[in-house]
Amino acid sequence: MQLRKNAVKKLIGDSHEVVVFGLRDFRYYGVMDALNEFKIKTYSWERVNFPVIKSDEIKYLDKKYKDLLTVRINGARECKSIITSLIIENYKRMKEGSDLIPFIFCIGLKDQNQTLTLDIKKVALSHTARNIDELNDSQFSSVTEKELRRCYKIYAEGTPDVKALIEKTFKFVMIQEDSQVEDLFDIEQIPPFWEDPCWEKYWQQRQLNHLSTISPKLYDWRAMLTTCIDDTNFGHQHNFFRSTKCFDKDKNFKLTYDPSCDDKPISEISLFL
Repeated sequence: MQLRKNAVKKLIGDSHEVVVFGLRDFRYYGVMDALNEFKIKTYSWERVNFPVIKSDEIKYLDKKYKDLLTVRINGARECKSIITSLIIENYKRMKEGSDLIPFIFCIGLKDQNQTLTLDIKKVALSHTARNIDELNDSQFSSVTEKELRRCYKIYAEGTPDVKALIEKTFKFVMIQEDSQVEDLFDIEQIPPFWEDPCWEKYWQQRQLNHLSTISPKLYDWRAMLTTCIDDTNFGHQHNFFRSTKCFDKDKNFKLTYDPSCDDKPISEISLFL
């Protein structure tokens, strides 16, 4: 995949780093590779260059299927933590007058063979599988759907300044192949999925369906976000964070919590990439 250079410029300006998420079928890994060709550093769930808050732990698992479910559920929690942490990082950068890190989320694809769009209803109504038999059932959430819901919650529950920051940070995009040049794509920003006329109806239905099943979280991301974007506290609530380290010579990145970070301000947390 190649991306049209002027389309990239229009989307993210002169940014030299960007976080990229998306549905696998929408070729977001291809988008990352194409951006790298422009010397733009890309981050996704497996590696980032900013502090990441601790994510929730597994509270329920059928013992027989623990390993498979752990991968799926922990993966979603890790990705959601990265989204929340990016808003915290960009809030800090905004206050410092530094460049923001754009967040590209691939939610549409048009190529020579197909057109793929987001299933708004499923994003709103799907929920976490609790055993192996539910993992492949279409009514249960993919990791990406959980990521999208976190994006919406941060925006919908945000203060005006946080909403303004999110509008500058989040770039929901459609990838469209050129009709004349094979494997050359435009990348175009489209409205957030929550502006779809049907979204609010589905979301209200979700709230009614899930009201009785909400369980306490080990790490309250809302409280962490609120505290960290408070000017008087930012940089002091460091026990919310853990570091990201690279372990092996083949550059396989693993996310771990480093207890040594607990007693350091955010600016001193060491990130090895």
